[in-house]
Amino acid sequence: NPGTNSNSPWQTLAKVVQKESSLKPGDSLLLKAGDVFDGPLYISVLYPAAAAAPVTIDRYGTGANPIIYGDHETVTWSATPGYTGIYQTPSLGPSWAINVSKVYDTNGFKYYQMARGTNTWTNYLSSFTNGCWGKSSDGTAIYVRTLDNNPPPQMRLMEWGCVSTPSYYTVQNLEICYGGKGIEPGNYGIVRSNYIHDCYAAGIGLYQVWGCQVCSNIVVRAASTE
Repeated sequence: NPGTNSNSPWQTLAKVVQKESSLKPGDSLLLKAGDVFDGPLYISVLYPAAAAAPVTIDRYGTGANPIIYGDHETVTWSATPGYTGIYQTPSLGPSWAINVSKVYDTNGFKYYQMARGTNTWTNYLSSFTNGCWGKSSDGTAIYVRTLDNNPPPQMRLMEWGCVSTPSYYTVQNLEICYGGKGIEPGNYGIVRSNYIHDCYAAGIGLYQVWGCQVCSNIVVRAASTE
């Protein structure tokens, strides 16, 4: 889909990241009300927006605010051949797994990260004990050994942030949850009327951010708001 109207929208946030260089000053990135999106959403193009023409991330349509999950909960798992109880994700893109910093199951149990050190890959996987996780050497996949050696129904693979934008972006009318920081705005952005929850770091990360307007947001079960 071209993503230029509500009849032919982009289907995933990954598509947004692929097309981020096409964003122009004054553009709007609109998410359908009531829909759920598997994030995170990182936009890294430095200068697509300007003070007089910000890029806006908002909702369209009627219903509940769209939800962005930052934890890849919908990812599918497959058994790792030759290793009892170890399961792996598919590749979700180059080096995506490098950004994963915490892993939980949906009951809230925190898996601990197994350090590879100087182990060969075979010895590294063989060292996995129940309730631990690790990353592939190329950063394209996550591996876990489950508590009971059975396939994980769902896991929360939390990256450092859920929504991250450059300068002069407006982020509004979203529900954002299950990640590190909920929203990491750029300089001179606007963050308003969002519901941010269940983030293990700041709900809104403002460290070394200048001139950002923050108003009318609800932040619960987050470590802080910087």
